Amino acid sequence: MGSALGKTQNAQDHSISSWSCKHAEMNSHVSPSRQLHHRGEVLDVAAVGNDSVLAAGGDSIATISNLVTRQETKSVAIHRKALLRVCYSEELRSGFSSSRDAKVFMWPDNGSGNSSKEFVGHSLAVSGLALNSNATRLVTGSRDNSVRMWDVCSGLCVAQQAISRNLVTHMCWCHQNVNEFVQTSEDKVVKLWDSRIMKVVQQFPIQRHIQTHCDASSDGYFVLTSSGGGMCVSLWDRRKGNIVREFEGHKLSVNSAIFLEQELTGCITSCSSDSTVKVWDVQSGNDLVTDYVDGARGLTSMCTVGNKYLVCGSQRRGINIFEIGRSNAGKCSLKFTDYF
Repeated sequence: MGSALGKTQNAQDHSISSWSCKHAEMNSHVSPSRQLHHRGEVLDVAAVGNDSVLAAGGDSIATISNLVTRQETKSVAIHRKALLRVCYSEELRSGFSSSRDAKVFMWPDNGSGNSSKEFVGHSLAVSGLALNSNATRLVTGSRDNSVRMWDVCSGLCVAQQAISRNLVTHMCWCHQNVNEFVQTSEDKVVKLWDSRIMKVVQQFPIQRHIQTHCDASSDGYFVLTSSGGGMCVSLWDRRKGNIVREFEGHKLSVNSAIFLEQELTGCITSCSSDSTVKVWDVQSGNDLVTDYVDGARGLTSMCTVGNKYLVCGSQRRGINIFEIGRSNAGKCSLKFTDYF
């Protein structure tokens, strides 16, 4: 549904270029050589306070970096393989990480890795990780087809459920319905779980392509999912159990999509293996701004930090920072600032 851009972007062009059309703008950025905080890909990012980001590295390292100073403030190397998901608790002052090594760890943001806590149970790569709002329950999902819930304090698994072909891709808690969480999977089905009974209480119609990521609106009525082969973002109405709008325009797999309820009311954003970030208007489906990240070789994940920054992980260009908001004229603004 996103409007077509007025010109074709040449992905090999290393000049900085920008243009605008009726509904959308696209920018491209030079990627000079520099020392990155991670060797290789950054597969997930999560906000830490109002000015820092937690990153999951394909180099098996988790880092916390300050977006203002661009300095790495914490590095944790307790996994043996690439990290897949990370999340952070302000209340506990701790990070959580999951990996292809089938391990899940909790670790403090100010101490050594020796004080970490392991959540033991999965047998294959853990690709889903989400912490509830009061940091008492952690849910994880794995390629072993199981979903588990953990007591954060004790580190014990308090409930689990295995579903055939449920190769988890992402998980998130519902903000309004505090006992429910959403999960996407390679079986192309979006599932809604009730953590009190650890069962799927709602599932949306099966899709044609793998669902890669999910997010829930603050009112609990809508779910946002991104698609691999479908190259689109879907907005679901939980009450009706169907798609109310699809956002089309990416050229390759869409790896993440999130609501921008605080930063840009009425908008969502997505990132893709085509190395673009898009901001969409929910009501019209229009592509408001498109930003091409030169040298990224694909964007993997995204999060907002402090209602000001949009941060994207990438395959080849580490952590990418944008400032997001509205101009004085009320126009959507997405400004690339740096990467590390």
